[in-house]
Amino acid sequence: YIMTGGNIFYMAVGRVGDRVLIASQCAQQRHNEAKFQSFVGKAFRGIKVEKQQKCTITSNTLNAHYVISEDCIFMVLCDKKYPRRVAYQALQHFAETFIHKYKAKRIDGASELSLSSKSADVFRAVLARFDDPAQSGDRISAINSDLDDLRVNMTSNIDSVLSNQAGLRELQTSADELASQANSFQRESRGVKNQTCIRRCRMYFILVALIALILLVIYFNLKG
Repeated sequence: YIMTGGNIFYMAVGRVGDRVLIASQCAQQRHNEAKFQSFVGKAFRGIKVEKQQKCTITSNTLNAHYVISEDCIFMVLCDKKYPRRVAYQALQHFAETFIHKYKAKRIDGASELSLSSKSADVFRAVLARFDDPAQSGDRISAINSDLDDLRVNMTSNIDSVLSNQAGLRELQTSADELASQANSFQRESRGVKNQTCIRRCRMYFILVALIALILLVIYFNLKG
């Protein structure tokens, strides 16, 4: 049986004692159920029951969330963006409903996947209630999502302001450098101007002295 879902891909129940998968359902037709069964089987065998009563296993494409209750492992494979809080709420509801329907004796005596078709209504109910986090009553996750969006926008705005401030500081530094260069040029210009004036005055003084000397020579020659 294949259900239609969006965020929850696969649901499974296994026994803790022998790690046998006794019930599972694929929630999306486009996913490979055999691949999911293999993934869950390996995950079940790797769970350390005495240490991890509730945990999340991450992969490149999905997250596997599980809880252990009444000697059973309940697992859902979800989209990586699916809120972990909602996943554990779904698992808690999943475990309570399944255990209520199948008492310990039936669970202990079940063979591999023997309860899958009989549990279709349980899987459908969990999927209908929890597949969409916005409809699952998880207000905290919705608020956190809004806060994350706001945080991203605020970070972008702050980065923009800091970038503009950095640009202004660069402009101010460039302006200060230009002003310093202008002051240095003015000082050098004044120095060159002063040196030119001194040279000109010297030339005038020498010229005047020469003219005076020539006039004196002519005067004494005429007098003599």
